[in-house]
Amino acid sequence: MKRIPVLRVPLYRFAAALIISAMALGTISWVSAYAGDEPPTETTPERNPDARLERLFAREQEWLVRQAERLERSDEFKAKAEEKLATMKEAGKDTSALEAALERFEELVEEAQSAHDEAARILKAGQGFDSDGKVTDREHARETVIGAGKALREAHANLRQAVVEVRQALRQLRQERTEES
Repeated sequence: MKRIPVLRVPLYRFAAALIISAMALGTISWVSAYAGDEPPTETTPERNPDARLERLFAREQEWLVRQAERLERSDEFKAKAEEKLATMKEAGKDTSALEAALERFEELVEEAQSAHDEAARILKAGQGFDSDGKVTDREHARETVIGAGKALREAHANLRQAVVEVRQALRQLRQERTEES
């Protein structure tokens, strides 16, 4: 079988020329569009540290509200787990792991609530911010954002760990139940 050189066939030549010209024109248009952009100024949010602090402060306030809702729902979660515990106790199952997990759940939720309250206190004081959430003192605002963020993350971690431990205990009890069946 005889090989046909690629560039000798007119269709291949045309396609190659089209691709090369498209690449060349694309590069030219990218360069001109890129050259037309102005470099960021000090007033753009990317370069304005006050705007960043203000965004973080607002985001942490929203996080505080959502976390308060989750803490309220933790009581519902605990009640459902206690119902399952009672059902399994009536069935004569060993529920010691779930009971221990529920005790640990209460401890972790209390720790989460404590950290949440600390974050609420820091955000309510709002040192470095005015009543509209605008930065008045950059260093105090930075400390506020860092302190509140740390407390919110701690509360989140504790609450998450509490739920994970109870779910693991419930999963283990379900597996034991299915193995017995």
